Order: sequence, then C-alpha cells, then structure tokens
Amino acid sequence: MLEDDALGVASELFASVNGRPEEADPDVLHTIAAFYWARSLAQRRGALAARDLETAIGVFGLLYLVDHRRVPRELWPRLADETGYDPWSDPVQHAADLVVDAEETGDIAALDQAISLIRTVTDSDDNSYRDTVHGLALQHRAALPDRPAVERSADADAAVELLGRVAALPEPSAVRRASRGMSYADALVQRFEVSRGIKDLTRAERAYRDTLAVAAGDAPTYARAAAGLGSTLGRRVEAAEATAGDEDGAVPVLREAAGWLRRAVDLTNSNGRESNLANLRRVMRLLLERTSHARKATGVPLFNDAHAAEDDRADHADDPVVRRQVEALVDLASQLSSRVVTESEAIRRVKDQSLELSEAAVGSVVLGALRLVQAGTPYDAVPALTLALEAARSRWAAGQGTPWWWAADAYVEAGRLALIEVADGLLFRRACAVADEQIAVLRDSGRAEHIAELAETLFAAGLLRVSPYVGNMSGLSFESAHALWRERQARRRSIHPDDSVAPETAEMPPPLVAAEEAVRYLREAADLSREHERGRVLKALAEALSMVAGLKQESHDEEIRAVAREAFDLLDPVRDPLTHLYLLRVLCLLSELSLPGDLQDVLPLPLAAIRDRQGMQGAASVFAEALTLAEEVRRPDLEFQLIEAADRELPDLPADSYRRRRWASEVHCLADNRLGCFAGLIRVEEAAGQLRTRADEEGWPPEERAATLIHLAAHARGDEEEHIGRALTAEARELAPELCRRCGPALDYLDGTLSYDMGLRMSGTGQEALAARHFADALAAYALCGQIDMALNSLDAASRSALAADESSVGVAVAALIPAAVWLRGGIDEVIGWKLRDLYQQLILKLSGPTIPYGLMMAIHQAAKGIDFTVITEQPGPFTPSASLSRLLDRIRADEAQLSGPLSEPELPGPEEAMLFYVGTGESELGSDAEAEHRNTQRAADRWISQELLATGRMDRIPMMFPDELQALLTEDTVLLSLYLGHARREGTETPVTSLSGMAMTRDDTEHHTVLLSNFEAGLVRFTRAEHSLSAHPVAFHVGALRQAIIADPLHRAVSREAQKRLREDSVPHLAGFTASLDGWRAQGKRHLCIWPNGPLHYLPYHLLEVNGRPLAEDWIVTQVPSLGFLRTPAPGPHRPPERGLVAFASAAGGTRHGLLAQNALETHADQVAVAMRGHAVLGAAATPRRLLGELADARYVHVAAHGAHNEWAPWYQCLFLSPDADNDGRVFAHDILQADLRGVELVTMSSCESALGRFDVNDNLRGLPAAFLSAGASAVIGCLWPVHPDVATDFFGTLYERLAQTPDRRAAFRAAQSAVRGRHPAFRDWGSFCFIGDWRHSDSNQGVAS
Repeated sequence: MLEDDALGVASELFASVNGRPEEADPDVLHTIAAFYWARSLAQRRGALAARDLETAIGVFGLLYLVDHRRVPRELWPRLADETGYDPWSDPVQHAADLVVDAEETGDIAALDQAISLIRTVTDSDDNSYRDTVHGLALQHRAALPDRPAVERSADADAAVELLGRVAALPEPSAVRRASRGMSYADALVQRFEVSRGIKDLTRAERAYRDTLAVAAGDAPTYARAAAGLGSTLGRRVEAAEATAGDEDGAVPVLREAAGWLRRAVDLTNSNGRESNLANLRRVMRLLLERTSHARKATGVPLFNDAHAAEDDRADHADDPVVRRQVEALVDLASQLSSRVVTESEAIRRVKDQSLELSEAAVGSVVLGALRLVQAGTPYDAVPALTLALEAARSRWAAGQGTPWWWAADAYVEAGRLALIEVADGLLFRRACAVADEQIAVLRDSGRAEHIAELAETLFAAGLLRVSPYVGNMSGLSFESAHALWRERQARRRSIHPDDSVAPETAEMPPPLVAAEEAVRYLREAADLSREHERGRVLKALAEALSMVAGLKQESHDEEIRAVAREAFDLLDPVRDPLTHLYLLRVLCLLSELSLPGDLQDVLPLPLAAIRDRQGMQGAASVFAEALTLAEEVRRPDLEFQLIEAADRELPDLPADSYRRRRWASEVHCLADNRLGCFAGLIRVEEAAGQLRTRADEEGWPPEERAATLIHLAAHARGDEEEHIGRALTAEARELAPELCRRCGPALDYLDGTLSYDMGLRMSGTGQEALAARHFADALAAYALCGQIDMALNSLDAASRSALAADESSVGVAVAALIPAAVWLRGGIDEVIGWKLRDLYQQLILKLSGPTIPYGLMMAIHQAAKGIDFTVITEQPGPFTPSASLSRLLDRIRADEAQLSGPLSEPELPGPEEAMLFYVGTGESELGSDAEAEHRNTQRAADRWISQELLATGRMDRIPMMFPDELQALLTEDTVLLSLYLGHARREGTETPVTSLSGMAMTRDDTEHHTVLLSNFEAGLVRFTRAEHSLSAHPVAFHVGALRQAIIADPLHRAVSREAQKRLREDSVPHLAGFTASLDGWRAQGKRHLCIWPNGPLHYLPYHLLEVNGRPLAEDWIVTQVPSLGFLRTPAPGPHRPPERGLVAFASAAGGTRHGLLAQNALETHADQVAVAMRGHAVLGAAATPRRLLGELADARYVHVAAHGAHNEWAPWYQCLFLSPDADNDGRVFAHDILQADLRGVELVTMSSCESALGRFDVNDNLRGLPAAFLSAGASAVIGCLWPVHPDVATDFFGTLYERLAQTPDRRAAFRAAQSAVRGRHPAFRDWGSFCFIGDWRHSDSNQGVAS
C-alpha cells in the first residue's frame, strides 16, 4: 500500500475521474476511495495519514451521491451535512436500504419497518419504484420459514401482484425491463416455494426467458436470468411426480437447466457464483438420477460394436483349415513370448508366403488377442498381434478394411493398455508408428466416408500417448505412479539387457512431450468427431490438458471446464462408463456436480454387466475410477456400496493398481466402523483414547472396536502420527482376528503406507537405522498383499538407509531388513531374485569388519541361499502342474520324437560350464534350427515348472531359524559349515573383491570366517549378445577347471598333478579358512562335516579337498544340504505300511535308443542290492518310468541303476534312462519325479552319471534330479558328480546297501561305502564321484522323518 508504484496507479486512476466525477463508474470511485482509506490506516499517524484519509473521504463523497450504500455507514452523517443529500429523507429509498440490509442479515424487523415506510407513501404518476421495493420486501418476508404459512402465502401473493404489475408497465430501457422481469420471476419462484403451485414455475420460466431476450447486453442481469431459469427448470422436474412415464421428458429439461446454470456460473464473479454453483450441482445430481431412472424404465440399449465385429469375423472359426492356420500363428507367437524363437525369425516365418494364412485366420487371431486384452493381460496379446500385422502387410498391404487394418487397430489398443503396466519405449514407438501409418493411409484416401475412421484413429493415437502415464495412478499421485512405472521397467532391463535396442529407443519419452503430442492429435480428432465419439475424444483431451497443466505448472482450467462440460453432454454413459466417471470427477472437482446417494445412479451399468461387455480389465477400470470419484467427493457411503458390489461381481481384480485403489477405500468404510470420515488432520492418539472410552461405555463388540480403530489409523497422516496408526492396526488385529483376516490385504496395504511414511520421516532427520526398520516393515506389508512394485521400492529405500547407518546401529537395520526381504520370494520372479541377490551382497559387505554379529550373518546365509527351496522342502509332496503346463510338457515330448536324433549341446556355454551359470531367461539361444528351438522350448517349460513349483510353497511364517534353534537340530558329532559367496574389502582399500563368508556351527559353538578370494574380481561375469545373456560367478570357472582336472586321466596316480595342486591350494579358501579348526573339532569328537554350499560351490567335491596332505574324506564324513529346511521336521505325509523296504530299478538297455551302450551289469547289480536289503528289483523291460513313479510312494529306499543325463540348459529335464512304456521313450525326467509323493522315502540312490548335478538360480534355489527327489519328499539323495565307471558304481552301492541292511544309519552307510570303494578304486574320479545330499540323521521307520 505504501510503495510508490501503488500510489502511482491510484493517482492515474484518480486523474481519469477528475473533471467529470458525476460520470465516473461507481466501481472506479469505490476502488480509489478504498485504496486511500487503507493507505491512511497503513500510515498509522501523521500528516500523510491525515491527507490520505481526507482524499478517501472526498472520493467517498462523490460515490455517496451515486451509490450511497457502498460508502461506510459511519461517514453518512458527515457526507449528508457536506452534500445536503440524505437518502433516507425519501421513505422509499430508506425502505430500499432496509430491504437490502434484511437480505444481507436476515433481519425480519428491517423488512417490517420497510413495509411500514412504503405504506406511508401515497400514489403518484409513477409508482413503479415504490411497488418494486414493496414487492421485494414482501417477497423476502415470504421466504422467512418461521412465519405462519398463511402470512407467508399472503405476502407471496401480494409480491407477485405488485411485481407483475410493474413488469407489465411500458419501459424504454432494456436494462430496467430485464430487472423488472427478473424481480417478477423471482417472486413467482418464491410463491412456488410457499404454495407449491406448479403453474408459478411455468410463469416464472416464461418471465426468465423474456428477461434473457432483453438482457443480452447486460452480463450481470443476463447471468441472474440464466441462473433463475436453470434453477426453475430444475425445480419443475423436482416438483413433478417421478413416474416411469415422465423420465424421458425430465432429462432434456434438466440438460437445458444445466446449460443455463453453466452460463450463469461463467458470467458471475465471486458474488453469487457459489449460489449458482450450488444450483448447478443440484440440477446435475437430478440429471444423473433421472437419466438412470429412464435407463431402467426403457432398458439398456445393447451397444457392443466389438462383439458385432467378433461375430462377423468368427464365421469361419469352425473351419478346420482356418483353425490350423490360427493354431500355427498362435503357436509361433507363444514361442516368441517364451523366447523359443527370436522376433526377427518369427517375423521371417510369417512373411514367408509358403505359410498358408487366410483373412479369416488373421481375423480370428486378432479376436483372440482382444480377448486377452479384455481379460486384463494385454501384454500377452502383443506377440500374436505383432506377427498378425507383419503377416497381413506382406499379403494384403496396409490398407483400410484389410486384415492389416484389423490387426493394426488391435495392436495399438493392446499396446496402449500394455504400456500402462510396462514402460517399454520400443513397444510405445512401434504402436505410435502403426497408428501414424493408419492416419497416413486415411489422409491419402481423401474419401469423405473415411472421416469418422480418421477421427477414431487420431483419437487412438492421442490416447496411446496419454494412457501409459496416467493409467496406473489408482491410489497414487502422478509422480509416485510414474516413478513406480519407470522403475519397474528399469529393473526388467537390468536383468534382460538387449544391446540390439538403442537406449533412447528403449526409454519412454518424457511425459510432457507425450502429453503435448496427444493434445495435437486429440484436438484434430475432436474437430472431426460427432456426438458420443466426440464426447470420448473431448474427455481424453481434458485428461491430456490436465497432464500438461500439471507438468508445466500452468492453468488450463477454463478449457478443461468447457471440454468436460461438452463431453458430458455428448457422451452415452452406457457405451463408455469409464469416460463418464472421469467426467463426473472433473465436474465434481470444478464444484459443478454433486453425486446421488444411490450407486445405481452413478454407475451407468452394474459392474457385472460391464465385465460381461468389456471384460475384467474394463470392469476393474470402471470400479477403480468410481472409487476415486467417491473418495474425492468424500462419499464413504458410495465407496462402501462399490466395494460390496465388487465383492459380488469382481472378486479378483486383475492388476495391482485396482487392488490398491480398493484397499485405500476399504479401510475407511468397513461394515462395523463407528467413526465418520472427515477431512484434514486430527490428533489420532487423543481420538483413539476418546473412542476407547466410548466403546467401553456403550459396550461395542470387538469387531466394531477393531473396524473403528482401523479407520482411525487410516487418518494417521503427518505430525509423526503414523506410528500411532501402526499401533492401532496391531491392536485391531488382536481384537478381531477374523475381521482382520477378511480385510487382510487392505490392512497390510495400510500398514505398508504408514510404515513407508515413517521411514521417509526418519530418513529425513538422519535416523537411518530407524528408517531402515520402518522401510523393512513397509516391504513386508506390501509383499504380503502382493504389491510387489511398492515392496521393491521399499526394499530400495531400506537398503539405502541400512547402508547409510553407522556401525553402532547397522545391525538393528539389517536385522529388520533380512526377514522382511524374504517375503518377496525371489525364486518365483527373476527380477526380484536379482534385486535380493544385490541386497544380500551389499549387506555382507556392510557387515564385514572386525566384529561380526553371528546371528545376522546366519540370517543372510539363510535368506540368500535357496529360501524358496527351503519353503518347498518344509512342505514336501507331489507337485501338480497346471493344465497349460501339462499340455506344454506333452507337446515337448511329442516334438522331440520328430527330431532326427538326440539333442546336441548348445554353442554357449559348454556342457561342463553350463551348470555353473545362474539359470535365467536370458539363456535362450538365438539360433533358428530345430534343435535350438527345441532346447529353447525346454528352457521355457523349465522356467514355468520352477515358477509353479515355488509358488505352491505357502509362507505363513518366515522360513528361517535362529542360531540356537539350528544348533539344537544338529547331532553331537556334526559341524555345519555354511558358505556364501559375497564381497569384502581388502584392508586399507575401498575396492571390494570376491569373498567367501563361512559360518561353522556345532551344537555348542558358532564361528565365522571371511576369506578374500583375491584372484577373483567382485561382481559377476555376464555374456551378452542381443537378447541372449548369461551370468556366472567368477568362481564358477575355477570350479569347472577343478572338476575337469579331477576327472582327467590320472596316469596311474590317484589324481592328476594339476588336480592335486588345485585340491591342496583350494582347501583353505573353499572351506572359508576353517581348515585350521578341523583338528580342534575332531578333538571334541566331531566326525561329520555337513557343507551347505552356495552357487557353483554346490558341485565342488569338498570331500576331495586336501587337508594335512590327505583328502578331507579320510578324516571326515562329508555330506551336503541344499537347504536348512531338511533339518526341520516336515509336515507328515500319508501313512506308509511298516513293512516298506527297498525297491531297485535297473534297465540295461534303457539308453540304447538315445545312442548309449547297453550295460547288462546294471540289472545284475540292482538285483544284488535288492537281495542284500531284502527288497525287490524291477528289471529290464519292466523297469519303466510309469512303474518307477508308481512304486516310489511305498518304498523306504529307492535305488536306480541306469544311464543318466544331465540337461544343462533345462535342469528339470535331467533324466534317467529306463525301459520305454507304450506312451514314452523310457526317460524319466526330473519334472516327472516332482509329481510323485516321496514323503516317507528315506534315501534315493542313483547309480547314474551326473545324477548329483543340477542348476541353481540367482537365489540358490536348486533344480534337477536331486532337487526333484528332495522336493517330492525324499529325505536324502546319493548321486554322482560326474560320469563314473559302472564297476565302481556297483561296488559303491552294493556296499552302501549291505551296510543299510544292518543299520538304518544312512550317513554311516555312505561312509562305509566310500571307504570301501576308495580301497578298491583309489582314483579320485572313481571313489570321489559320490555325493550325499540331504538329511543324514536317523529316521522314523514310517515317515522317514529325522528323529
């Protein structure tokens, strides 16, 4: 106020008035006077303040003569003296002021006084002003609800008579005619409010329309008339009887009413705008209700163009030729998505004209892909549509109406929806290119009949650029959803690098670039569209404009308002419920609409009907949008109705974003909740205390208490109240376990959100260890409810905080983080698996130091080493593959029969090294020959088996043991040595190197060593070529070289010189430096060394390592466990007969059809073993896979003497060669074993080459024959680490079972057999081939469970 610039502007304005003040605009006079008045107050005192005050009073004096009511009342006496003008000297003017006062204050006395004053005024030549003031006073008095009805009715009648008479008078001024007409119409409306006479509304409507006709040049009057007309039309509909017959007539009236009220809103400033908005909201609510009622009365029209097209293109679906063509194309697409063939090879095949493909077949493939889109899996549809596009282009060209066009439409739509979940820049650019090509085709045609198609294609192109960025926002802000979306793709690319795609192509464009492109497409589409289609385009335009406004921090509100209004008016809600709900959201946010109370009036169709028409994806989108709408307008009653409807009609929502949206609302509207929803922040702890008191006083049952506390916890935001929210949810879980089970995912999601916010708060204050604990809680909660992206974000945050924590507090952070991370189940998802591996590697490095917390180190070992395999082995039993997986397995078996011979080895990696690589999807070969494709198909099946197998393991608790619990499970003579390949820093340097962390545990003691493997750089070795990638630990190549050295011809020595050197040098590092402890342990009576390896160390022959000049096996019984789950007592299986014994299988000729030599001694050997154990042997042609699988369940011991083959590219295809059945070639695969029930089998022995091998994933979950037997329930497996001579195997297993016939001690029998064979076959490659894997302890004779 005091700055010179402000004074300059005021002086300039003042100068415009001087000279002709009587002609000045009253608004200008008021602005000048108010400025100087405020300036005088700002000056406080002194000459300047006095001068400004006098200036203000002088200007107010000018205004007093023109519009005295705008002058402060305290100045009236002075100005009356100075000007000689007293407005109240005129009783009519005095009465007019009193009416205005009463209107502002509701003072009935002022109205009575005004009416009394007017009655003192006698008639004159012109009574119009008097009668107007009189009529207005009566009208306002009639509106007072506390007065008697008779008096109100008399006042209303008199007002109508007076104001009607004035309005009928001739008046040359259009402005005055309009004002009089307005007053008359208002009086009619008021009389309707008193008497409810519908004719008054009809007359008022006519009066408002007459006013509008003469008030076009006066915006304020026009706005008032428009508001009056809109409000009156709405009242007319409200007053009419709501019967089925009049709904259709009510809807157009309400649409007109909304139009007039919108004009009034646009023309009205802050004074009166809120009143107009309130009337508009009421009319819009009525419009929704009456439209819904009309729909119910007339029935929903069946608009479903997609189904019509489907029926049209499905005419040839039963044609066997078409069906074969469809199957060929779909099968190739499946191979593409499973990485069996490369994309370039698949496209080459479909473009090959020798592939028979009809238009009907392409149409059927497109329709099948669209069904996947509707089912909520659009990404799965993209491969088939990619091939359909290329096949159609090469046969029918890219033209409108061709099969290419059908595929292009579907490809763009599938790509748009797939991009909502996956930020795939390459897919985005391809879909955009297809849409742009369609647009170019239509533009080039220049045909008028293509205008509608061009508009639709432009619309699709615009949507394609918007949807990926906003489609995943349910329950999140734009920034959070966008970050989640991009991080998901970044994680995927880090696991599956593709050096054939440029980084700038792989990345999605910035949101602003995409949104501005979308606006251009959508503006053109809107210009070309009509009616409902134009409404859809305008909605998308509003969405794109909102996105641009948010990203550029600029307002597009007025354009968005106009676009949303028009879109609402044009759209058919039944045909596009999702767009309808979005428009309702916009109009509610603009305060132009209030929602009805009944969900049926908000949703154009029930969710079930939308699901049936548009698929689960479409129905879930509508559900999420409706919940967002209800939440934004604070209508928990509608949220509750929606959730109830979803429980009935959409029990399984298809995507994380929909589930998030549901859970965020669910905690606010639980059925037993007694707390109303409210805006803003509250003191949660204080409110909780008050609620508990009230609950005690009123005797609330536990479920009501719990539901109310959960709702209160959902309001725990800010001011460090999230921890109180967590305490409330914990209290609710104790109060009402059953309620919390029913709403478990929603409660977990709430806990995750509260914990994450707490972590952010703690991290912001530098309390990193505490932050890590909260982030870990969020990680566990999100993982439990399946929000994996949010769990991974929490994992990243927890990891950052844990690594930033100081040495004194890092243990607390790690102790919280490790068990939380286990809930993520890395073995099921490769991306998660790599994230967890990186986490454990970082934590090992962080914990490296002079003092190691043993409990934390053992926790890392358990979490990082096969935790999912642990879950399976703690719940062993038969695995049942899905129907789809079973069909794939059958097809692979059938396809292999068509190959010319046994499969050759892949080019990379070689057979010896392959098993030492981490198994992963990147291994798929790039070749296009039949063998490479078959191997890739086996790889795809192998991944599928692992995913289904590991997913069957239920985690109702964390499958980890505390050190004391683990120690109690060890036998007195056992040392458990757990090994983990990690990183550590050399002293005095920050550069990490590979290390081996070793935990040695006995019943009484625990030790930890870290050995630096300085010859190996930290990190992994990765081979990449295009989409083909392989990863291995550097130690893997060392292990491979050691194995090769052992099995090389020793030239009359026990082992080659190279092998002996390696075994001597490797003993210290590979035993993590515990070689120095061995003598001490033996002095304590320890004789058994149980190794729990990691990664490539699973296939290292530990028993051959040289210690004190002799093999470790000379002094120790060396066994292995793949998981600590074997040490826990598993759930009991079905009862087994007590007389169970050994069953031995042998097939001398089992591998001959696969190029292997017959081994007649195998059957003799098996028969001898059976006799020694008083068991029975199944030999020769009887030893078939079906017979083996049938007899496994009732055996105590199982021995198989047969050829075996390790499958290094697909370990669940590792096999044993038996005699063929009628429907198979004699091979029994590891995946066949998985489907057997071996609970109760104490020992499986395999006299087969490489039968102790397999593969491991990045989280050390094993695959292969040993893993299959153990997963199916066997307690232990003895197999071979490399090929072994049959005589050696016969000798070993014969001795083993001779000993087992005397005692059930499996470990002692293994030791005896090993020692005996070493004496007769001293070569390391002979006696050292055998490996004991699993539980070594004495077993209960019925279940095989360790006692």
